Amino acid sequence: APDAVLHATLARLAAFSPSDLLLPPLVGSEAPLNYFVAVVGPSGGGKSTAAKAARALLAPPEHLLDRDNVPVGTGEGMIESFFERDPDTGDKIQVHHNLFLYVDEGEVLHKLGQRDGTTLDTTIRSAFSGSILGQRNAQRSTTRILPDNSYSLGMVVGFQPEKAGALLAQHAAGTPQPFGWAYAGLAGYAEADFGGEWPGQMRVNGYDSRTGVIQFPEDIRAAILHEHYLVGSGQKQRPPLDSHEPLHLMRIAALLALLEGR
Repeated sequence: APDAVLHATLARLAAFSPSDLLLPPLVGSEAPLNYFVAVVGPSGGGKSTAAKAARALLAPPEHLLDRDNVPVGTGEGMIESFFERDPDTGDKIQVHHNLFLYVDEGEVLHKLGQRDGTTLDTTIRSAFSGSILGQRNAQRSTTRILPDNSYSLGMVVGFQPEKAGALLAQHAAGTPQPFGWAYAGLAGYAEADFGGEWPGQMRVNGYDSRTGVIQFPEDIRAAILHEHYLVGSGQKQRPPLDSHEPLHLMRIAALLALLEGR
């Protein structure tokens, strides 16, 4: 499905972009391009196929081959995957700054439904804004802390329609809002749109070496700030599930620009 492939590709692009390529501080502080997608479709409806198509379209840079589809199942596991043990001190230190995850619905729903699932959903909420992750323990050897804006993360999660409610039901806690939502079906597309030749792998120039704060046109900046003021002053209410809409729009705009090599 084109929608699902597009959003999965954007998530991969975010995962392999430098962690110090940041959105400007228009709605909060500077933030990375971390991008999470929930792909919804029935069993056998193309969720994993969309993720695989995106992988075939956009391969990771050679130096990040081992950061693609890293298997993690908990919040602690996600954080741990950025660390390696220092051979001299024995302490775990952050040596990785990029990670792409594809998570099947059974694993996520299990974690969200268990008492220890809070580590995963709170990690997801914090990671969306690039906030500090981890915990400081009594011993340095067991301390795992990812500083603000020190990691780029992309994630695609597959959900069957009747089970997506497990994520949407956590709207009060803020868990579904970091996700963009895409349908894995073909409704709305003509049959003639399909069956053409595979275009081959995309070549995106320089996206894995861009750094700094992304600049938005002044009229866009003014529109974002005006919207933020209206909501913050109570003059406008945003639906609860759309609370991160400005950040989503800014990230999609930045990722589409990167995809085009701008």
